[in-house]
Amino acid sequence: MTSSKQLFLILTFAIYCSLYSHGTLFGQTIEPLCGMSQETQGSLPGMSKSNNVLMMAPGITSRIPTTGTVRALVIFVRFQDTVFQASGCHNDPDGGWPHTQFGLPNWANNFIDDIASPPYTEGSLSDFFYQMSDGTFNLIGDIHFYQAANNFSFYNVAGGRGILNQEALNALDQTANLNYADYDADSDGEVDLILFVYRFWGGFPTDPFAGFSGSGVANLGFTGSITLDGKTILGGGTGGFGLGSGVSMHNSTNLGFARRLAAHETGHHLYGGGHFDHMGSWGIFDAVDFIAMSAYEKVAIGWVAPTVISSSIQNLVIQDANTTNKYYRIDINSTDYFLLENRQALSVYEQFEFCNNGALPGTGLMISHITPTGTNKASHLRWEPADNTFGIGSSGESTDTYKPGNKIQFTPWTRPNSNDGSSATGIAVTNIRQSGNDIIVDIDLDFNGGDITEDSWWDGSLTIDQTVVVENNAILTVNQGTTVNFDPGAGLITNATLTVDGAQASPVTFDRSGATGSWDGITFNPGSSGIIKDAIIDHVNNGDGINIQSASPTIQNTTIRNCLWGLNLNTSNAVIQNCIIDNSDAGVFDRYGAAQYLDNTVMNSFGALTDGDGFSFASASPGLFRNVVDGNVTGVTGTGAALAAFGGNNLTGNNVVRNNGVGLRASGANTFLWLGETGNFGGDNSVYSNTVLDAQGLSSGWVWAESTWWGSPSGGNVSGNVIDDNPLSSDPNQGAGPAPALAGELQVTGNPAEGSGPSPIFDLLKQRHLHRTGKLPGFMNMLRGVANSKSGTALGKVAKGLLAVEHYLDGQYDDALATARESKAEVAGTDLEALALLVLFDAHLYGKGDASSAGVVLAELKGKYADVGLAKRLQFELDRGVSSKTQQLSASQISFQDKGALFADTPRNENQLSNHPNPFNPETRIQYQLPEAGFVQVKIYNLVGQEISTLVQEQKGSGAYSVVWDGRDDSGIQVGSGVYIYQITVQPSSPDARPFRQNGKMLLVR
Repeated sequence: MTSSKQLFLILTFAIYCSLYSHGTLFGQTIEPLCGMSQETQGSLPGMSKSNNVLMMAPGITSRIPTTGTVRALVIFVRFQDTVFQASGCHNDPDGGWPHTQFGLPNWANNFIDDIASPPYTEGSLSDFFYQMSDGTFNLIGDIHFYQAANNFSFYNVAGGRGILNQEALNALDQTANLNYADYDADSDGEVDLILFVYRFWGGFPTDPFAGFSGSGVANLGFTGSITLDGKTILGGGTGGFGLGSGVSMHNSTNLGFARRLAAHETGHHLYGGGHFDHMGSWGIFDAVDFIAMSAYEKVAIGWVAPTVISSSIQNLVIQDANTTNKYYRIDINSTDYFLLENRQALSVYEQFEFCNNGALPGTGLMISHITPTGTNKASHLRWEPADNTFGIGSSGESTDTYKPGNKIQFTPWTRPNSNDGSSATGIAVTNIRQSGNDIIVDIDLDFNGGDITEDSWWDGSLTIDQTVVVENNAILTVNQGTTVNFDPGAGLITNATLTVDGAQASPVTFDRSGATGSWDGITFNPGSSGIIKDAIIDHVNNGDGINIQSASPTIQNTTIRNCLWGLNLNTSNAVIQNCIIDNSDAGVFDRYGAAQYLDNTVMNSFGALTDGDGFSFASASPGLFRNVVDGNVTGVTGTGAALAAFGGNNLTGNNVVRNNGVGLRASGANTFLWLGETGNFGGDNSVYSNTVLDAQGLSSGWVWAESTWWGSPSGGNVSGNVIDDNPLSSDPNQGAGPAPALAGELQVTGNPAEGSGPSPIFDLLKQRHLHRTGKLPGFMNMLRGVANSKSGTALGKVAKGLLAVEHYLDGQYDDALATARESKAEVAGTDLEALALLVLFDAHLYGKGDASSAGVVLAELKGKYADVGLAKRLQFELDRGVSSKTQQLSASQISFQDKGALFADTPRNENQLSNHPNPFNPETRIQYQLPEAGFVQVKIYNLVGQEISTLVQEQKGSGAYSVVWDGRDDSGIQVGSGVYIYQITVQPSSPDARPFRQNGKMLLVR
């Protein structure tokens, strides 16, 4: 025995797991690993091939040669009293070991080949290693049979296995035509490999198999060595503590089991002792069910050279691993790397096991993280299965692989992720899809942004260099303490769910990536959802800190500062609570919504580019409770028939408006800032110390209050239409102590629009407030009635303007445009014209995608109503080219590939999509033509872009199809009259074909 092998045996004295034990691990040895070092340029850009010089990974010590031809001695053993039983399958039709004159199983000749001449017998041990080594390693053997001298019970004692093995070796040396010198391929004086195969070894006393219930052990069961034909044969000890010159296996009843067991135990002679942890069914060492070797084992021993990915690649085709021996490596750092392999269970060895075990492994892309500096085999290798567990189930769990319908992304943000410890690698494998037996992927080596299509997490510190869009019902969770820095022009858009899960002591921070510049903020698109809590949003200098479009997330305990607008809400019922909006050009802009604002502080809106409003409401119906509005140019502004309720049903407002230039401003267009109504809404607000005016009602705008405390005496600090029928004599919010004496009720210039009591317009806006919060059914019919019956009156004109608004919010853009034009003609020259112009602007830009017409409307609005701050917001949106219902829907649940106009089609063959009848009631038939097979979705949307119904969602072949829509949504509820979009999207089965979509419009008339 050479000194190197003596050293090896000393180092591996604690190898418990040299025994094959159906996945049970008994220990690991210290074996670091590193990857191939030399490379030559490959055939594809961004890819190179590791050199073909075979090399063992450091720490992998083989007892036998790993290249060339190794001849093994195979000895089948039976006892004198063996009883044969039928069992088994492949190549074993008679079952078991039939009692022949030679005593061999009928599959023995298929167990191993005796000549190094590939191709080998399919399913043999020779063929297995030849395929696994890519033709590098030839294991052949000579088969002999030995009839034990005694009955089974004679050997079933302590040391019995070693006794029997030595007995057989000595007997064959005398009787068989063999020379042990033939089994020393590397001429080191030792026999390389002997395989003892027992039909049965019953019992399991403490010695024959070292007290373990396994089926094999990588030694011969005796201490020391014997010498035959001048060659040393190592026993390896009586248990599983050291490698000898061979393997002992029992219960080998059929070819599949015997081959798997022999390959596993031979693997210990190739790799040294110890099992690779976390490998489940995919490796020779832990091959409980599936014997085909993993990429890690082949690379570690030097049998395959993976292709190295050195730059980003799209549409990389990865073929089946064990029938092509093609693997890919992505370097993480100077030592670690990822190995990618496509497991399709196509090889004969995986198929053999289907017979024995009745199951095949889950197929798909497998990714392993190799850490060469790991202290043992378990830390060398970490599988990255899709279910985020590192032990891959022996039954082939469907969640263990990345594949379409399961996991299609492997990024720094998914679970598991491509991070190296706690730091992001910038490596991503995305768009994982299958075509036949191939898997196609995109590889990005500089991943700092892009779409998120499945549940993902942000942790630690991230820099985002492009806008990130959360798609496909995915959930992005940002964990507490995370810092996310965005490069200029980058932002975060969600079309699905965003959960920002900060904590008071460990908030989440969203900021720009440098000391100057601006990023694009956070956007909730139509139909999205989520929560942002305990976060800091900073330095969106040229846009909105949070932009909420036809969505209703919850924003809690969040600080938004140094933005152009802190919050922008459009058609939203969001809940904003315990937030601070500070040092921005403007605080909150709310258009058409019915959001709830509770316990917030909005302060220091300085108005360099805007009017500097703390809150600005345009045709909105919000509720305000316990907010502090402090130090803004204007505290609260309302316009466009808005009704801002400072409180709610049976709830006092308790808002504080102080230290602003103007505290409250109702800026015309029959807008009401409603501070309270005794016994019903609001009250207990505090308005004081505003430097210009505490309250101002312009033209037809009103500040209407009851039970509110004012810090100035009657008429001293208010102007225009301001009324309080029951002012409080002391501050309920303890802001500045008792009020100065008031000379009667606070009432200055201006009166309700009609009569001496509350205005009918005020009552109409209260009803709309209830409608927008879902508490007043039938409002639309009532509104139409008022618009018609009161036509020409002030009330009728307001109703007409509100009807145009409601048409727009319901996605009836043509009706909205027509009604707004009628309203504009009726109210020309009054401040209600500004409301009509607002609806025209939105319907053109956001409804029809017509920026040119929207620009004409905006020019008229600015020319006639320059003092209305709304114009500045609309100019910002038009200049920026951002459409809250166009650009953002293009990335939303409709999943448009074209980031341009709403419902733009991908050019395809003509007449692919049509419906009849159109207009229709109650149903219409949608017809479409598929030029090629693919996964088809047919969906219905309203004109706001909200999904109404899914009619088709399945794989279809090429041909003509039709489907009926009955005018109901997915809940079975009939939808209202109006224009609807029907859309077909197709993901072709062929990887070379381009996905496509096409849209059509239809009119439902009830």
